[in-house]
Amino acid sequence: MKEILKHPHTKKVINIFGVILVALVIFSAGVTIGFIKGEFSERWDKNYMGMMGGPRSPFQTFSDIDNRAPSPHGTAGQVISSGNGQIVVRGPGEMEYIVIVSPQTIIRQLRQQGTTTDVVVGSWITAIGSPDETGRLVASFIRIMPSPQK
Repeated sequence: MKEILKHPHTKKVINIFGVILVALVIFSAGVTIGFIKGEFSERWDKNYMGMMGGPRSPFQTFSDIDNRAPSPHGTAGQVISSGNGQIVVRGPGEMEYIVIVSPQTIIRQLRQQGTTTDVVVGSWITAIGSPDETGRLVASFIRIMPSPQK
C-alpha cells in the first residue's frame, strides 16, 4: 500500500478525483437551487394569473382583460373588502387585487400617518409592495387617497 501512495502518478490521480468531486458538488448545488427556484416560479405564476384575472388555462387568450398586464408590485383602486390583515382592491380593468397588510406596512392618509382602521370599504388607495408566491401583493406602503371626481 505504501508503494502505491509513493508512486508519482498517485498524487495527480487523487487531485483529479478531488477536482471532479468538487465540480460535481457545485453542479449538484446549482441543479438543486435551480429546481427550487423553478418550483417557486411555477407556483407563483399559476396562482398569480388565477388571482389577477388572467387566463386560467393555457388555451385561453388575454383579450378579455383589456390587453393590460397587471403590475405585480402595486395597484390603485377602490377598497371592496378589508379585514384579517388583507385588503381587496378593485383596480384597473375591474380586476381584484389582494393586498396583504403587515405591521411593517406604512399607511398614509394623504400626508398624515394612517392606520388599518382608516382603510374602509369604499375608500381609494394606492398600494406598493412585492408579490408573494400566491400572487398577492405584500404591501410595504399604502396611501389612502381622496375619491376621484366624476
